[in-house]
Amino acid sequence: MRKRVLILMFALAVILGSNAAVFGTVGAVSSSDDSNYITAFTISGQIDETVIEANTIALTMPSDTDLSSLTPAITHTGASINPASGVAQNFTGPVTYTVTALNGNTRSYTVTVSLQPICTGSSGCNAGAGNITFSVLALVVVFLTNRLPGIRKKK
Repeated sequence: MRKRVLILMFALAVILGSNAAVFGTVGAVSSSDDSNYITAFTISGQIDETVIEANTIALTMPSDTDLSSLTPAITHTGASINPASGVAQNFTGPVTYTVTALNGNTRSYTVTVSLQPICTGSSGCNAGAGNITFSVLALVVVFLTNRLPGIRKKK
């Protein structure tokens, strides 16, 4: 009986071992994997969230940031990325990152880092925002005045 169990276990091991070449090993990524996406791109100190759309990436840094040497942390689905994550780059202009999938397919992303505008005085970044708020409030008052009974103008 014990001999039969050992023979059965040996046969099962041989069958499973030979099928591993056909079905692949459990948890392994197939060499035909064509995944090559950047899923996250951050730089320490950035303002707001990174925007990743199609093959472009955009983010904003504080206005006093030196763009000539920034080190991004990048998460991707490919086998490799060039330039590599964690390597300082000059972002004074757009930088192209290329993700290579396991099957060799590549996808390029253009990364643009901009500086937050400097807002000062009455001509600052939100200049005129108060006027917009006032205009919307005025429209609401006019609308309500024409709708509420007892507030209508007499003819």
